[in-house]
Formats: sequence, C-alpha cells, structure tokens
Amino acid sequence: VLVGDFLFARSFQLMIEANNPDVLNILANAAACISEGEILQLSLCHDLEATIEDSLRIIEAKTATLFAAACEVGALMGSHKD
Repeated sequence: VLVGDFLFARSFQLMIEANNPDVLNILANAAACISEGEILQLSLCHDLEATIEDSLRIIEAKTATLFAAACEVGALMGSHKD
C-alpha cells in the first residue's frame, strides 16, 4: 500500500511539472475513474453472480481509462509548442 501511495503522489508531482492545466485535469479525472474501477473490482471479487458486463465495466474504468488518458495527454503535449 505504501509503494502505491508513493507512486500515486509521484504521479501528481509529474502532472504539476507539465505546467499544463489540461494535462492535470485529464490525469486527475483518470485517477478518480481508475480508483472507482478498483473499488468495483474489489466489491465483486468473490461475487459468483458477477456478470460479463460487470467485468467489462471494470476493464473500461481501469485499463481503458488509463490508455485513453495516456493517448490524450500524449497528443496534447505533442501538439504543445513551447
């Protein structure tokens, strides 16, 4: 848990270093969505009645959100002129 907390805090330090409010907004929203997906996954972990739709919601909230945010931030920073 401590290492996860460290990585989470470090990620926010890196977001601030980008000095771009759009980047911070995208990544903060992604972090919230990923956390919600983790909570959903934990709540369904021993639920024998969990559905495929439940699994797809978890995948969307965690994996898809992470990849979408990375692509969006990459495109934003790639088009940003200093």
